[in-house]
Amino acid sequence: MSLIENVFNGEKINSLVIDAHGHYGTSLMPDFADTIKEMDRVGIDKFCCAPLYQNDKGFEFLQAYPDRVLLYHWYDPYYDIPEEELSKRLDVPGVIGFKIHPNANGVACNSKAFKTVWELANEKKTAVLSHTWYPNMYCDPSMYSGIAKNYPDAKIILGHSGGSVEGFLRSVKLVNKYENIYMELDNTNHHYNQTEYLAKNADISKVLFGSDFPTEDFAPHLGPILAAQVEDTIKEKILGQNMKDLLESINRYR
Repeated sequence: MSLIENVFNGEKINSLVIDAHGHYGTSLMPDFADTIKEMDRVGIDKFCCAPLYQNDKGFEFLQAYPDRVLLYHWYDPYYDIPEEELSKRLDVPGVIGFKIHPNANGVACNSKAFKTVWELANEKKTAVLSHTWYPNMYCDPSMYSGIAKNYPDAKIILGHSGGSVEGFLRSVKLVNKYENIYMELDNTNHHYNQTEYLAKNADISKVLFGSDFPTEDFAPHLGPILAAQVEDTIKEKILGQNMKDLLESINRYR
């Protein structure tokens, strides 16, 4: 039975599903149990999330569900945390790297403000999930080219894959050129034949499912992948296998 037939029959997705882009950490968001309940409802096995802004709720979530949650440390260049402390946080089991939002900060991703993030991610061999968009003066996907060259041991995840059609196409070029760059599909609006295009034109092992939950729902981002006119093996890679492989390559999968 195919993956889409599996879903139409009301059964759990018969594939590993890892959401590479989510959030947790404010009073407006679902609590721990409700988030896990929603994951179970749609078939999310593991949730890679960043607590919004500087708070410890993400660490609480990680501790409460160590088999379901993986954590990005939210980095804000305006919030002064000593580099030694940041380094220690990356050593917490279940922490997989950093989440940054250059546009929200009004600071370019390749500026000195984020140098600590890139240096630590390179040194510790972690992931960095960054908001990207086109057009945008702070996080145009093309701005990550130099970062990829300078920090080859950092795994760079282009959150939203640049958002727009042009941003998406720029992201495809980057994942094909740089071994350490990946693209995450949330909020690309799932452009017509997006998955089919990726199957033909992108290094499919570098494409990741993401939802940005709870600002968006899990399901609308799963549907276009599951219903795409491509082989199930490609869907399985995007849904979870690629993220698992990424994390295993840096010894941070569990």
